[in-house]
Amino acid sequence: MSHDRSRISRFVFAIVMLCAALAAHAEPLQFGARTLEIPRPQGFDALSIISPNQFKLAQAYLPATNRLVEAYILPEDAQAIVAIMAPSMARYFQLQVIRNLDGASISESQFQAGVKEMETEIEQGMKLTQELNAQIQKGNETAERMASKNPQVALSGTEYLGIYRREPWGLFFTIKVHASAAGRGDKTIVGSGAIMLANRQPLLVYGYSRFEAESDRQWTEQAVSAWADAIRGANPDGAVAATAPAAATTPVARVETAPAPAEANNTGGAASSALKGGAIGLIVVLIVGLIVRSQRKRGE
Repeated sequence: MSHDRSRISRFVFAIVMLCAALAAHAEPLQFGARTLEIPRPQGFDALSIISPNQFKLAQAYLPATNRLVEAYILPEDAQAIVAIMAPSMARYFQLQVIRNLDGASISESQFQAGVKEMETEIEQGMKLTQELNAQIQKGNETAERMASKNPQVALSGTEYLGIYRREPWGLFFTIKVHASAAGRGDKTIVGSGAIMLANRQPLLVYGYSRFEAESDRQWTEQAVSAWADAIRGANPDGAVAATAPAAATTPVARVETAPAPAEANNTGGAASSALKGGAIGLIVVLIVGLIVRSQRKRGE
């Protein structure tokens, strides 16, 4: 019994130390007229700084309703990209925001009013493989224009692994996808995500890993939880800047997504955008390596 308590204490201490390390490296990022302090996941580098083109490509795969705020990759992957070598992309993170809520102010009570609807949207959304592939195809076309090579990324299956954490300010879920690229065999990637509030700003945070064992799923869940806690710690609830949009008056799940380009579907809810953004974010591991290999062949 004492051994179990000791092991639990060590685990809790490790999570606390991870949160402290994350909070210590917070960086200001813009959300509409507001600025939030966003800590980098410990041991990861910002993709937009390492490779603006790869960052732009990652955005191209997302639905028009979602803005990629930043992506974070391991230092060895950053070094590989700079050297025009294919990175492993074994683990990485993304921070997204729904464009129509970029700079918005949502209370916890409004968030909670939409939780049940959000859970239903997430579960149902994972059954829309055909719709997700249609969005991925648009990204493939953009990749071909940027790198003269179509990655031919496609999903062959999706799995919803359930909600693993609930907070008054956040809903945490885990998904898994099976995907292929350029005619190669399927790869399985697991990802955990959270629809969360940080000083009333709705955010979408994701952590991803190649799936080889159950420990990879556990890593994504723990990593996203720790990152979300660190973001909350760096942005305590307080007064919203006077220049920010007025507070929303409807539950988060019912806020329609941004008035995006005509080809975008602007009728989905926040959870639908979170699910699509999270599922498509999973295939970044396939995109980056193929595009880098294409650049190397062209001698760029």
